[in-house]
Amino acid sequence: MKLHAIMEAVESYFMQHGGHFGRDKTSNRTLSSLCTKSDYSGLPDPLTFERLLTEHKPIHSRTFEKVQADTCKRLFTNWPFYLREGFNILLYGVGSKRPILEQFRKLYLEDSSCIVVPGYDLSIGIRHVLNAICHNCLQISQQCKNPSEQLQSIVNLFTKADSSDSPLYLIIHNIDGPGLRNSKAQSILAHLAAVPNICLLASVDHLNMPLLWSHNELARFSWIWEDCTTLMDYTVETSYANSPLLQNLLGSLTASGGLAVGRGGTALASLRQVAASLTQNAREIFRIIAEHQLNAPLHETRGDNVGMPLEDLYWRCRDAFLTSSEGTLRAQLTEFRDHKLMKIKKGADGTELLVIPMENTSLRKFVENFDTFC
Repeated sequence: MKLHAIMEAVESYFMQHGGHFGRDKTSNRTLSSLCTKSDYSGLPDPLTFERLLTEHKPIHSRTFEKVQADTCKRLFTNWPFYLREGFNILLYGVGSKRPILEQFRKLYLEDSSCIVVPGYDLSIGIRHVLNAICHNCLQISQQCKNPSEQLQSIVNLFTKADSSDSPLYLIIHNIDGPGLRNSKAQSILAHLAAVPNICLLASVDHLNMPLLWSHNELARFSWIWEDCTTLMDYTVETSYANSPLLQNLLGSLTASGGLAVGRGGTALASLRQVAASLTQNAREIFRIIAEHQLNAPLHETRGDNVGMPLEDLYWRCRDAFLTSSEGTLRAQLTEFRDHKLMKIKKGADGTELLVIPMENTSLRKFVENFDTFC
C-alpha cells in the first residue's frame, strides 16, 4: 500500500509538470559552432603560453626532481654493464622518460656514436632511423632501394670485428610512437637490436605495446625492463600531437611579432626539437643557410626565396671548419630534409639550391632566438 502511494505521487508529479515545460526542444548546438583553428578566443597567445609554461612549477616539483635523481642513481650504474653484455634497455612507467635517457646520453655517451630518435614525432618512421645510421654514422654514399637493403648494409658493417671498438648507441624516445608502431618497423628495430655492436635504449608508454612483439622479436630485443616512473609532464612529447590547438600554442606564434610557419606550427616545433639535439656544427650549418636566406633578394617574378647554392654552403662551412667533405655535408642536409625543415631544388642552370620552407619574418625571429631555442 505504501509503495502504491509512492508510485502515484511520482506519476502525479510528472503529470503536473509535463505540460508546463512543453515538448522537448532539439538543441541547436552543432560541431560547426565550436571554435576552429583560427578562433581560440579566451586562450593566451603563444608567447604568453610559453612563458607561463616555463615559469610554471608543479606543487610537487621538488619531489619529482628527487625521484628523477634517485632513479638516475639507481639505474645508471648498471646500464653500461648490461649494454656491454649484449642486452638492450627498455624504460616503462608513468611520466616522461625522455629526461632520464637524455641525462644518460650526456653523462656516458658524449664521446660515442649515438643517434637519438624522437619516436613521438609524427613524421618519424623507420626509414628515417635507417637513413640516420647510414648517412651520419657509416657514411654510406650509395642509395639503397628499400629498408631491407639498408638494414643488410648496416648489419654487415657492424658485424665486422673492427666495429667492436666503437659501438653505435641508438636511443629511441617512445619506441611505440605513431610512425614506429607497425610490424615492419618493429621487425627492423629487432634486427638492429640483435646486432652485437648496436646498443638500443628505448622508452615505452603504451600499455599494450608488448603485444606487437612476437617471441622471435622479443628474443632479438633482449630487453632489460626498467621501472622508470618519474611522474614528470610529457611537455615535449605532446608538443608533436596532431592537434590544431597544441600546434597553435606550442608550435607557432601570432602574427603580431611572433613566430609562424604559415600553415601550422609543426615545422617550427620540429625545428626547435631537432636543433636542440643536433651537434654544434650542425646548428651552425643551419644558421648559415638561414642567414643567407634572410639576406638574399627574392625572386623577381615569383617573389619567393631563390635559395642558397650547395657549393657556396660547402665552401663557407669548409672555411669555418664545420665540415671536411661534401659527403658529410650532404648527410647533414639529408637529416634536415627528412624532418621537412629544408628543401633542395634545382636552379635554371642545374645548381642545387637549399631553401628553408619558412616565412622570412618567422625565420628571422628563430635566428634571433637561436641560442634560446637550442
